[in-house]
Amino acid sequence: MIALIVLNLFFSLNAFVCSTATIDERKNDPLPDSRPEKFAILYGLSGGMMYYSETMYLSSDSCTYEVNDGGAKSKIYFNLGAAELDAIYKTFKDNDFDRIKTYEEQVLDRGGESISLSWADGKYANIFNGGMTFIKDSWQTEWSNCLSALMNVLHAQLDKQKKDYEIRVDKSFFGKTMNVYIRNEIIIPESTVMAESETEHYVTKSIKLMPGAHRVLVTWDKKHFETIPVNTDSSKGINLSLVNDSLKTTLINNY
Repeated sequence: MIALIVLNLFFSLNAFVCSTATIDERKNDPLPDSRPEKFAILYGLSGGMMYYSETMYLSSDSCTYEVNDGGAKSKIYFNLGAAELDAIYKTFKDNDFDRIKTYEEQVLDRGGESISLSWADGKYANIFNGGMTFIKDSWQTEWSNCLSALMNVLHAQLDKQKKDYEIRVDKSFFGKTMNVYIRNEIIIPESTVMAESETEHYVTKSIKLMPGAHRVLVTWDKKHFETIPVNTDSSKGINLSLVNDSLKTTLINNY
């Protein structure tokens, strides 16, 4: 029930930002001195015009984090203890999250982040930093402190659940310039693929990925590109090779 309430608040906030009213006209409820039993947080990140989003939900009952990268979805589940939730809440309280001020400015194609807190029926505080809405300079430190508290929790949980994954580049790419990206992160930077010895038939790059689906973007010779769907729940790696200048992919080390 709490999750549904927070989700409704999240989407209401984004709809509100698109209205003619300014965000400063919204009245957040003041945060209680200590963490309420039903305290929950919903964090959202939008890529603007880009088909990309992240969502994290934290509560004493359950916690989730999900990424949607162009339709490729990956998700983790975890739990936080009372002490961890208390520490997060204290950061929000100490930084007067409910009082953070924003302003609006005309911009195009800007994604953004939102944080929504709820702790009882009708009790909530929302801040949106995206689209035409910006955090005022005088509140940047407080916003960053609250955001960092969430990101620290997220990165700790991701480190526990990420899986080893192997990108294997076949010798048919040797001598060609290529890049490999996953979620805009450079896995193999633009460079000429070279073997370390004459006996090598491929080169490999080992990375760690979230459980679930991902998109691997491969470019070569600065004129070819292709996106390959992979899933860390069903494979441990992917082999990339060229056949008549066309990309061929095969999954390796299947579970």
